[in-house]
Amino acid sequence: MREALRHLLDAHDPAPALVLDGGWNLVMANRGAHRLMTLLGVDAEAMLQPGFNLLRACLQPGGLRALCENEAEVCAALWSRAQHEAAHFAELKPLLEELRPHVPQRVAPHAHTPLLHTRLRSSAGVLSLFSAFTSFGSPLDVTLASLRVEHFFPVDAATRRALADD
Repeated sequence: MREALRHLLDAHDPAPALVLDGGWNLVMANRGAHRLMTLLGVDAEAMLQPGFNLLRACLQPGGLRALCENEAEVCAALWSRAQHEAAHFAELKPLLEELRPHVPQRVAPHAHTPLLHTRLRSSAGVLSLFSAFTSFGSPLDVTLASLRVEHFFPVDAATRRALADD
């Protein structure tokens, strides 16, 4: 399974992709994710270690949310998703209680779209991304069932170029 996950990550380069478990802990990341963190001015080596919690990093004050031009929208969408997932993954509930005081008020319902368009301030200018998730069909293993791959896609040519530059 690790080989299949590595293939999914590598095939998505140079765009970022992450493997997360049910608690939003990082399991694996591709080179594109390292590139994105570098463009954001974040220590990629520290943030992309297995066990790094993406939900905590995005929702705590001063974390990745501070780099979002559309912070309230992104935080509200992540919070909503995590709350729905907590119904199926009990380990997530204590993390949500920890983060609850840091979650900004929800965005008005009309501001939501079927696609979360994240806009991040970086050394290359504003990066515009949307994401899609891949999960395993009919997994028979609980650990495997909780894994998902988050693929980030550039929304525009400038973001595509910034992620491709080495």
